[in-house]
Amino acid sequence: MTGGSDAHSLGAVGTGITQFDGRTASDLRRALLHRRTTAVGRPWPLREHAKFVVDFIARRGRMLWDEFDGDDGPEHETAAIEPRA
Repeated sequence: MTGGSDAHSLGAVGTGITQFDGRTASDLRRALLHRRTTAVGRPWPLREHAKFVVDFIARRGRMLWDEFDGDDGPEHETAAIEPRA
């Protein structure tokens, strides 16, 4: 079993990892072959989840609205939204 964060935001990187005995790629391969790995991690913090949703809506919401609205004329173009620090 392996663990991975499948991170969609910086704050979610490293929330899921694979533990195994060793330090090298060869050690990891051996542990995988012998099924001696453990998936460990923690759920996304609520704050990271909320930030991802807000950023997603801010970046893609207008594009999705225009697609449903059927009007993609130049008056509907929006400037790129920079992520918050």
